[in-house]
Amino acid sequence: KCPTVVSRRQGLLDYVAPPPQNWSTRLRTFFISDRWRAHSLNERLPAHIRCSFPETLFRRIESALGTAKALNVCNTMNEKPTTFLRVNAMKTRRDKVFKYLLGKGLPVEKCAHSPVGIQLGGTHRLRDLPEFQQGYFEMQDESSQLIGFKVEAKAGDVVMDFCGGSGGKTLVFAPLMENRGRVYVHDPRDSLLMQARQRLRRAGIENYHLLPPRHPSHLRIRGKCDWVLVDVPCTATATLRRNPERKWDFSDDKLFEYVHLQREIFEKALAYLKPGGKIVFSTASVLDEENVQQTKYFCEKHGLYLSEAPFHSLPQSRGMEGFFCAVFERQS
Repeated sequence: KCPTVVSRRQGLLDYVAPPPQNWSTRLRTFFISDRWRAHSLNERLPAHIRCSFPETLFRRIESALGTAKALNVCNTMNEKPTTFLRVNAMKTRRDKVFKYLLGKGLPVEKCAHSPVGIQLGGTHRLRDLPEFQQGYFEMQDESSQLIGFKVEAKAGDVVMDFCGGSGGKTLVFAPLMENRGRVYVHDPRDSLLMQARQRLRRAGIENYHLLPPRHPSHLRIRGKCDWVLVDVPCTATATLRRNPERKWDFSDDKLFEYVHLQREIFEKALAYLKPGGKIVFSTASVLDEENVQQTKYFCEKHGLYLSEAPFHSLPQSRGMEGFFCAVFERQS
């Protein structure tokens, strides 16, 4: 398997390296020659080669953002990802964890946007620390934390995390509910729901209910939820720093498969929303087809309106990943 750092620059390496195009040649070019680095600034080369992105994907990003911003975003996604922590407000305060990590000699900063986020410089082993094992903090990108905070749940509310996975977003908004009300975590993958159980227990969350697809509670809570979160599967084009090999698998066909799947999932999730409730749609994509175009489709198809302007954050250099988020309500 190729090193991640080389996968990020595969397109540019293939342009510079002699044939054949294989991982042996790419590795040799990456580690022995500096010529490929100079070509990343060569404006005579096509933009997608300079930033080492497949042309089809670059054109989609360029269509959404313009050439200059697309180049900037793609180069940002060629960086190493940054590590973020989310402090568990159920058990402690951010200032306390921040001072504790400083005392350990770790390079940390408080996040500018998430009130429970801490940015960590470099790579460090944290899972063995007793404070991690006791649920005081977890690793979670700041962008994921901000999506979770779009669910402004309060004590006594009923909330559905429809694409709950291992519970990351639930762990953001559940402390706001002070263990009062109900949080339902749905996902078709049992293995992820088991991970969610472990994480929620460690965090001290008690008012959660895991819902695999055929759980009898599905029928009972339809039309009863104050909040529904739909963090849909997507092309993940805003988080390619963490999985750079995914950009080489991108195709228009896969993009539109995701678009169709997102619409199916959103319609199913919408059935759980009560009158006057709010549904939060989010992606880890920079593409209009998965973001603004889906937002327009949902409003027209389901008679919804936006509670606020959609929030679209692009990947930040030495910062958080990108994401898109829109909050809807039903028209009366």
